[in-house]
Amino acid sequence: MEIIEEIEFDCPDWAVIPIEYRDYSGLTEEDKRILFDWEHSLKREDATWDIVFTSDTNEFNAHPEFGKPCATVKARIVYTSMK
Repeated sequence: MEIIEEIEFDCPDWAVIPIEYRDYSGLTEEDKRILFDWEHSLKREDATWDIVFTSDTNEFNAHPEFGKPCATVKARIVYTSMK
């Protein structure tokens, strides 16, 4: 598989566990909807995607990738070719 694109973003800290481990317990229905809608927007016909988290955090971010202002973790969306 070949990396075809990487996009850096600020992930809400409340979304790290659900994204990494698919554990949605503790999320509100609104948070689940926001997360599922965002993940759906990542889909591409020519690639698969994965999220890679870093250790860089921000205690308060007024403009996270999705959701309301909150603490965030730097992350990258990595798209790889399906060939």
